[in-house]
Amino acid sequence: MLFVKAFGVWLLMLLAAFINGAIREMLIVPRVGEHMGHVIGVVGLSGVVLALAGFFVNVFGPFTSGTLLGVGIFWLGLSLLFEFGFFHYARHEPWHKLLADYNIFRGRLLLVVWLSTLFSPLIWGAILRQA
Repeated sequence: MLFVKAFGVWLLMLLAAFINGAIREMLIVPRVGEHMGHVIGVVGLSGVVLALAGFFVNVFGPFTSGTLLGVGIFWLGLSLLFEFGFFHYARHEPWHKLLADYNIFRGRLLLVVWLSTLFSPLIWGAILRQA
């Protein structure tokens, strides 16, 4: 039952990611450029992920730190499966373009979103003294 609830929260994260991307492309990038738009989008999405993780831990907890890490791994796995599955196989994005978002040496910060997805349940567990 726990992972059904975790899946529901992940669906909210997915919705937030789509909304974030639309806002970034339509409103932010035209005003500040692609690189700064990317940075703003990463920070914004990471904040939403952290907030949704806080909701999950606060409403459905308490949890052990092992369970919180398991939820983070579950969310990260779903996110990566969707990222590569949807964008490569459904949208036909080439692998090199998808992997380019992971090059921190070129200012691409998508790893920040994935780290927040993985560790935000544990962070909230510590804040709420559940872990």
